[in-house]
Amino acid sequence: SGEDFDAGRREQVLGGLLELVSQADRGTEALQGNNFTFAMDEGVAFERLSLFLRYLSDTVENLGERISQAKGVLQGVGAGANVEQAQKELVVDLLNRLLDALERERNYSSITAPREFHFH
Repeated sequence: SGEDFDAGRREQVLGGLLELVSQADRGTEALQGNNFTFAMDEGVAFERLSLFLRYLSDTVENLGERISQAKGVLQGVGAGANVEQAQKELVVDLLNRLLDALERERNYSSITAPREFHFH
């Protein structure tokens, strides 16, 4: 489902998604290893993990495991491996949940507070 991509665009999208979940997975591993300097040492990975935690920690069980699975699936798809459709669907679900949450926040933040008006 969705638009068909040419090979170059497909590779670019897969690469971007893989980078996102790989960074978040590194963050998960650092937290599980009690690496308390992680946020300072790995700022980008911490940001990526924070996205998932902020928007999905209340709605997705075993979030760290889901991120790790998504990384493996995306690596497999990128390498041309035969990845089960059910595994692909779990990744799509995870990423759609994140995208939906980001879009909701964007829609809420676009409502600006009224400015102060002075009538003379």
